[in-house]
Amino acid sequence: MNTAEEKNQNVRRYNQHFIIDNSVLDDLILYSGIESDETVLEIGPGNGSITEKLVEDAEKVIAIESDIGLQQYLERLKVKYDNLDIIYGNALNVRFPKFDRIVSNISFNITEPLLNKLFDENFKSGTVVFGARYTEEATKEHPSTRMGILTRSYFEVECIKEIPSYCFEPEPSTDASIVTINPIKKTELLSSFRKYIIRCIWDQKTRPLEHALSTAFDQYQSSKGNKNSDSYKFMNEIAKKYNHDLNIRTDRMSNPEFLDLYELLGTIKLKKFFSGHKPKGGAKNWRIEYQEYL
Repeated sequence: MNTAEEKNQNVRRYNQHFIIDNSVLDDLILYSGIESDETVLEIGPGNGSITEKLVEDAEKVIAIESDIGLQQYLERLKVKYDNLDIIYGNALNVRFPKFDRIVSNISFNITEPLLNKLFDENFKSGTVVFGARYTEEATKEHPSTRMGILTRSYFEVECIKEIPSYCFEPEPSTDASIVTINPIKKTELLSSFRKYIIRCIWDQKTRPLEHALSTAFDQYQSSKGNKNSDSYKFMNEIAKKYNHDLNIRTDRMSNPEFLDLYELLGTIKLKKFFSGHKPKGGAKNWRIEYQEYL
């Protein structure tokens, strides 16, 4: 088997599709907003076409590549650029070094587990390539899957540019998009009760849903300044209306279970659980702040 055949076999095995349109590469870098003193993380550098542009703009680039067959391309770049570090391994299993931004053409088959990992990372922004299906789910106003809801609870997501499939080699079966993901601080979600609760329960995803929900509600009330949290009454309300198992481990919830919970949280009348809590500004301010849940 010659080198080209080996490369194509590895590309198919790792579901990699390299961007061959220079205008797409330029846009990916342009919208990333990289500053000269920042560290950029790249997942799946492949043949280094994005990497070579990143090292020109960033102080340091850390590239993680799982396909050892591409080492020859990346090592040439490493010799050329002293601000490039390469880690060979599965990005889903590698502990990420500290970084400021992530810029990547992600293999479509690891989009969801990689995002799940990024939920726990502290970084400024991401500019990534998603497949068309996931782009649609992550950017629509009312997500219909667990991952869509989670993505919108952790990130501000925007589709910047659509990429036709012919801009890749080998050509994938779907189009793609350049998407920006900007982390949302948990405190910024206090105006959206259900997103805050979803964020809190996923931060406790290995716990039973009932326990995660109760803790999440206590955290929400405390953050709102209510010291008289009534999570017992809240959980009774949930138990009456949620027609699924509350003892399930949170990260094992199915899409329908997660979506039903998300919709239920949007119907909760918060006022009945805030025992005597009076926010600054009195009743008028209460109505403004919690109007969608009254």
